[in-house]
Amino acid sequence: MAKDNQITGIIDWTLAINGDHLYDKANFPFWNEEKLQPLIQEITNNSRNMHQMMKQKTRMQQ
Repeated sequence: MAKDNQITGIIDWTLAINGDHLYDKANFPFWNEEKLQPLIQEITNNSRNMHQMMKQKTRMQQ
């Protein structure tokens, strides 16, 4: 997915059901940003924590 020549999202078809593309497309709107917000927040928090840990590790190695 893209907007203004920037990637805005990625569709992961890993768990797609073989042979029934209509089922997968029908479920796509169900997973909107509002329902994914807890997951987005967790990923954001984990990313921040990882960044802080890496900064600390770099300081310790100096």
